[in-house]
Formats: sequence, C-alpha cells, structure tokens
Amino acid sequence: MHKKNREGSVLSRFKRGSLQQRITISFIVLIAFVVLVVTFIAYQISAKMIVDQTIKNTSQSIELVIEKIDFMRSEIKTYSKLIIANQEIQELAKRTSIDFNHKKHIGRLLSATLEPRTFIDAAVIYAENGNIFVPTNIDLKNVLPTGDIDKINERLSIGGNGFCTNTRSEYYYRDNKNRDIISFYYMMNSSYSGSRIGTLELSVTEQFLSDLYKSVKIGDTGKIFIVDKKGQIITSEDKSKINTYISDIDNYRELFSGNSEAKIVNMNNNKTLVINKSYSQLGWHVIGIVPVRELTKQSKMQSLTIIFSGILCTFIVSIAIARLSKSIANPIMKLCLIVENTIPGDMKHLNSFDRGNCSYEVSMLAQKFKMLNEKTAVLMEETKEAHRLEKEHALNTLQAQMNPHFLYNTLETVCGLIDLEYHNEAIHLVNTISAFYRGVLSKGQTIVTIRDELDIVKYYVDIINIRYNNKLNYFVNIEDSILDQAIIKLTLQPLIENALVHGLIGKSDQWIISLDGIVEKDKIVLIVKDNGVGMSKELFYDLMNSNITSSSGSFALKGTDERIKLHFGSRYGLIFCDTHHVGTEIKIILPMGRGEAND
Repeated sequence: MHKKNREGSVLSRFKRGSLQQRITISFIVLIAFVVLVVTFIAYQISAKMIVDQTIKNTSQSIELVIEKIDFMRSEIKTYSKLIIANQEIQELAKRTSIDFNHKKHIGRLLSATLEPRTFIDAAVIYAENGNIFVPTNIDLKNVLPTGDIDKINERLSIGGNGFCTNTRSEYYYRDNKNRDIISFYYMMNSSYSGSRIGTLELSVTEQFLSDLYKSVKIGDTGKIFIVDKKGQIITSEDKSKINTYISDIDNYRELFSGNSEAKIVNMNNNKTLVINKSYSQLGWHVIGIVPVRELTKQSKMQSLTIIFSGILCTFIVSIAIARLSKSIANPIMKLCLIVENTIPGDMKHLNSFDRGNCSYEVSMLAQKFKMLNEKTAVLMEETKEAHRLEKEHALNTLQAQMNPHFLYNTLETVCGLIDLEYHNEAIHLVNTISAFYRGVLSKGQTIVTIRDELDIVKYYVDIINIRYNNKLNYFVNIEDSILDQAIIKLTLQPLIENALVHGLIGKSDQWIISLDGIVEKDKIVLIVKDNGVGMSKELFYDLMNSNITSSSGSFALKGTDERIKLHFGSRYGLIFCDTHHVGTEIKIILPMGRGEAND
C-alpha cells in the first residue's frame, strides 16, 4: 500500500510539474531508452562483424600456412627425386659390401644435395642389402627396427609412395642436437632395371612446421596447431600436446564435428571460435581456436562508450531544453542559417553574428561553433597531411620490399666467386653491395641529389655486370647544372631494374641502357632508355593504373610515379615515349630548384 502511494505521489508530482520539467524528464527517459536499444544493436552488429572479420583474416592466414606446407611437400618431393636419380648413389647403395670411404662418399653426396639451401633436416637411405647411409653431418643414435622398416616398405609397395609419419623424437644427432621430426618416405628403384634399391627417408623438424604458423595471431590467447586425419596432433605451440589425440584432450572433441570450416563451440563453458582448414595431400588439418569473449572485448568497450556518450548528450540536451524559450528562437534560426552557409575555415559569416543581442546560450553556441569550425579546419589539414604521410610510408614500405631476390641472387654470386676461389672479385662485389646499400639507406633521407642517385645506380649496374659477365652497357649523359638538384631516393634504380628484368634479360645480344638529363623551362627531364623487347603504350598505362603492387614491374612504374607526385605535385611524374616497340623509353619529369614536397 505504501509503495503504491509513493508511486502515485511521484506520478502526481510529475503531472503537476511545469511543462519544462515534464519535457526534460520525458526527454531524458526517451534518450536513455534509445541509447540502451542502440547500444544493444550496435554491440550485436559489432560483435558479429569482428567475429566474421576474424574468421576471414584467420582463414586467409591459415591458407597461407597451407600454401607453405604444400611448398614444403613439393620441395621434399623434388629433393627425393634428385637423390634417387643420382646414379653414383644408386651404384654404391646396391653394393652388398661397402667400406667406410664409400659410406662417407655417399654421405658427402647427400650433404651436397641438401645443403645449404634446403630446410630438410636429414636424409637417410635404408638399402635393401641392410646398409644405412646418412649425410656427413648426421650421427645415428640408433636405427629403425627391422619391423618398422618392413612396415614402411610394405606401405610403399602398395602405392603409398611419399607418405609421412607423425611427430617423433630424432634417432640421430645433427649438430649435436636432438629434436622432434616428421619423416617422409620414398621408394628407391634402379634407373636402369627398375629393381628395388632401398627406401629414402627425408625429415623436417617439428619446429620448422611450427614456424610456418608462428606469425599467425588470433587475438591474445588464440592457438594454432596441426593434426592428422585421425586427430593426432603433429605440431603445436604447446609442445606437451604433440602426439596426443584431440579426442583425448579435454574440450577439444568438437573441433572435428560438422563440416563447416568455422564455427563457435562451447569449451570450458566459454564460447570459442574454431577455424578448421584441411590439407588433403597429407590428410592434415590446420586448426585455430580463440575465445569469443576476447574478440568481442572491443565491442563491449564501444558499447560503454555509446552509453557514456548518450548520457553526456542527454545531459547537454536536457539543459538546452530547460532553457528553451521564445526569446532565443530567432537568434537560433539566424545562427542555423549562418551555420548552413559556413564552410570549415571560413569565419566571415560567424564574425558578423551579433552575439550581444542574444541569450548567453545562443552566444556560447555561436562561439563554440566558431571554435569547432577552426578546429575542423585544422583537423582537415592534419588529416590531409596524415593521409599524405601514410601514403608515403606505404610507398616507401613497398619500395623497400621490392624484388628481394636481387639481394639473395647477389649473395649467391658472392658465394659462387668464393667457391671458385675468386677472392678479389668476391671482395670487390661485397664492397660494391655495401656501397649500394649505403646509398640506399642515405641516413634515412628521402630526398637526395641526382648525383647521389646516380651513384646508387652505378653501384647497382656494377653488381649486375658482375652477375651477368659485363653484358650491360650503361651510358649517362646528364647536364652538370642539374646534378645537384633534388630527386626522390630510388627513383632511377627501380626503372633500371625494370628495364633489365622485363626488357633485357633473355636477349642474346648486348644490353644497352642510357640515361639522359636535360632542363626544359622550369622542369628537369630524365630519360631512361633501353634496347630491350619494348613495351606498348597500352601496357604502360595498364601498369600505371593497376592496383596490383605485388609485381615488380607495376610497382617500378606506378610506385615511382606516385612517389614523385606525392612529393612534388601532380605536374610531375613518368611519361611514356612511343618507340614503336624498339626498346623502351620513359621520361621522368621533376621540378627545378625544389627539394621538399610543397604540394
């Protein structure tokens, strides 16, 4: 009874209250309800979007892991063919009596085949006559039992060639270390008679497989692991789980249930997102799991932000409604008209507004809008500058990643010179590489002189000529007056490299690249020309308009053009010169007397 009386008293006071109070209270209740509804809907939508995006991103990452696994399997198969096809290995492996020197020789042949450019940890040959051969850097702790070898041979003989085992401890030492391995087995037959010689085992470490997905992150506590078709874990970040079965691990039993690649299951009374991708060639599954609450943590923060913002807005609007009166209606309408015709940074209309003949609230509203207008103008400029810097950073990052095989191939050339005992030539090449990358780094500078850029190109051409036996003829004809003018670092070198890769390499006659530089009015014109296979105008503009940046050819053109425009303005960049498919000629247009972007 007392409770009903209190509720009736509150309702009576509300009805007897002033219109201003009733509107204010009603508005607060309405806003609170709307905020709660919007928060709930926003949370549901945001959570679903985050989970969907996580599924998409993780699926893409796992697909990349599967591609790496497929590449590993292909490489292992390739190396197995190289070893099996080696006639010298075949002849020695067939001998029933073999001395220590012959075993060491086969070991050296195996080492030479695998080292140093392969991830394969070890190769073991089980000959039919009972002999076992390993590379020179391998020490056998013990050998596989005869029964295990017989099972392997039986499986190979019924068409299981190329199958792999699950993870197990090494039965050999490599570099005095003992690790977990996964082995692949192949049948060795004679190239002449087709008779059985033995069985080849190639092994990779479990750590190598683990490193394939090490970079894949799913939230803060998400996990990735690989299992076989029976559910036995092959590799995992948690090494204690290796060789256990999913069905034996608490709460993991639902990972293989159903056919969908991504689903939410209940683990430890927590909803957990599971992403399962299969690799049918080996019967493996790459599985990722992450708690849903971890993914939706950001959505909860957004919901709290919406609630807080709603409370703040409700408070501000309630004050505005409480002070609402007819005396401020006209100034508000006038202010609305000024706001409607004002753009960020334009203070003319706002300064003409007479704040002295209006209420305090309207005067403050005008002042705050003026401040907001100024901040908006500043923010727009900052956003524009941030966008420019972001685009510059993206282009510089792509430039730094362009054609990494150049460094790898050059280092292999150094190794080749050392193997041939051309030590002076190797030292010269190393010094040239050092000078080239010293110029590329340029103490972090983006803008350098044309003279410095030419030095980078010269070192690059010297490296190319060492690699290709001085086949490239490089000519420079640039006016002295522009050598100290500004250019973006690594403007010329990508075009020279593009001319080599897409125009010259593969031609039997002498390669020629010329670089000319002149001044035309207030512009610098640099001309890169080669005698390669040529490029059509249509292909040039297709590359310039392409959004694909993975190709070195498209990046060398489009990326260089965008960097020039970013720093110097849209008047500058690359221009294609039609040579009627006789070589390629590209002009680089740069400003005269400018070293920084002012566009």
